[in-house]
Amino acid sequence: EYLKKCVRRIAALAPDILLVEKTVSRLAQEFLLEAGITLVINVKPSVLERVARLTQADIVTSIDGLVSREALGFCHTFQIHTYSLPEGETKRLMYFDGCASHLGCTVTLRGGTIPELTKVKQILLFMAYVTYHLRLELSFLMDEFALPPAAPDESAIIIEESDPHQNNPYAIAS
Repeated sequence: EYLKKCVRRIAALAPDILLVEKTVSRLAQEFLLEAGITLVINVKPSVLERVARLTQADIVTSIDGLVSREALGFCHTFQIHTYSLPEGETKRLMYFDGCASHLGCTVTLRGGTIPELTKVKQILLFMAYVTYHLRLELSFLMDEFALPPAAPDESAIIIEESDPHQNNPYAIAS
């Protein structure tokens, strides 16, 4: 009876997907299935935090935390793809599409050898780092009302040959 009440409290929020860090009792899984809620179990805490950030959801640590109306996350589509790995293994990946793009993204790297993919991953991480800091610097400069330097007027600087008797073969004349 307690599990039914807990599932009713969750179902009252009308979620489509429920991500859980550890496991859920089999009876509660059946109740959630009857309520039409997709359950994903054994999700790492770091993944929960990323999904919460991208979907703008609140992480609830216990059923007792559902006293107030928590912010449910939003994405346009949710899909699970299964990929076959070279060693005969399979890997399932969840895709949350349609989240706010300014909050982050996910890049899936496939193909090539593991060392090649590792190098590509390092390059992508460095590019993300550079892009982030570029945005920070741009924001700082905008806050300081800094303007980019004016492009030099190429007609004002003319490089011409000078007197061959001087040490400097080129001189700048304006």
